[in-house]
Amino acid sequence: MMPGSVAVGVFSDDRMESSHPKILFEPAARDMGIEATRISGVPESPVDCVHLTGSGQESAELAVSLQKSSIPFVFSPPLFPLSSPSAKRVFRSLGWNKPGEFRRRSEISSLASAIVTLTPSQLAFVETVFRIDRRRIVCIPPAFDEEFLHADGRVFVQKYGVDRFVLAIPSTAEDVSRLAKALERIYHPGVFLLSHDISVNFPDNPRLSLIKSADPESYRSAFAACSVYVDASSAFSIESLNAAAAGARIVVSRRGEEFFGPDADYVEPTSWELIHHGITTALNRPGEALRERVRAENAPLRVVSMLRDLYRSLLTERNS
Repeated sequence: MMPGSVAVGVFSDDRMESSHPKILFEPAARDMGIEATRISGVPESPVDCVHLTGSGQESAELAVSLQKSSIPFVFSPPLFPLSSPSAKRVFRSLGWNKPGEFRRRSEISSLASAIVTLTPSQLAFVETVFRIDRRRIVCIPPAFDEEFLHADGRVFVQKYGVDRFVLAIPSTAEDVSRLAKALERIYHPGVFLLSHDISVNFPDNPRLSLIKSADPESYRSAFAACSVYVDASSAFSIESLNAAAAGARIVVSRRGEEFFGPDADYVEPTSWELIHHGITTALNRPGEALRERVRAENAPLRVVSMLRDLYRSLLTERNS
């Protein structure tokens, strides 16, 4: 290890893991002195701390073991709502039918040396609902993927023959139908990228293109070539952040408001009429403010620097 670097063990048992553990394995993290290693339990090799994400039983058991071993660990709770106007609404969004997961998140948070949230409302949730000391909670935003920032939009345009389009990545047949309806009376090209097979009757609209299983370069290029990116889900996704960093205007649910502020268009994603309105508004909106906001606040080097400082503070506390 280089002098001043921090050794971090990373563990996850959740397929929806936070963006923070993922960035620890990017070149930016290594350049900033973070040496990350995937672990499957209590680290066999010495580490300075562990970054834990997921709320499964394995995570809960590891949290207990780490505390007993006096190994400091950071917890990034997955899938917390990004807007919490009331505790009742928070619990409903988490799912009343999953009390075990909710209880484990609370228990892991109580054992963690520090809890990392993505937004101020998540921070308030952890502090209020889980009753965690505010001094143990740190708000660190997600980072966009730099490969999208440097993608060449011409690759997609040359391969598929469509430019300056409305881009969406629907995950269900219902999403496809709703988005197609929203674009029906917008005389602007639209592209739907599908990462898996969806059985759907694609609408007869010559302005719409349905592309299945685009290769990684073409996938990233689509974000650089599009004019507007539409997130049809009710939850915030990292793809919206990548699209904004690449220069697209964004149409997303209110869950994205803490990331994009006044520079995006917010809609109810279950309503094609509201999506339609959001797209028409976004097409006429300048995109520079959003692009510069995301490139500044969600830059990988900034996020990695914040994580590194947190890890170092835990190391200092342990050695004091």
